[in-house]
Amino acid sequence: MTNYPEKFHDLVTRLQVVLSDIDYTQKACLQAGRMECMLLNHLFNTKTPANMNELAKVLNVSHSRVTRIMDNLVNKKLV
Repeated sequence: MTNYPEKFHDLVTRLQVVLSDIDYTQKACLQAGRMECMLLNHLFNTKTPANMNELAKVLNVSHSRVTRIMDNLVNKKLV
C-alpha cells in the first residue's frame, strides 16, 4: 500500500525549497538592474561555474560589459 501522507509531505518539502530559491532570486533582482537580474537568473539556473566569455555570449553583450555587470553584483554583495 502506498503511503500517501509521506509522499505528500515530501512533495510539500520539495515545493518549499523551490519557492524559497525563487524568492531569493526575486529579492536579489529587486536590488539589481535588468542585465544584472538576467545574469543572476542565468547563474542561479545553471548552478555551474561560468567564465566571462560564456556569460557575454548568453547575455549577448561584450566581455567588458559582463565584467562591469559582475563587478556591480559583487559590490552589491549579490554574488
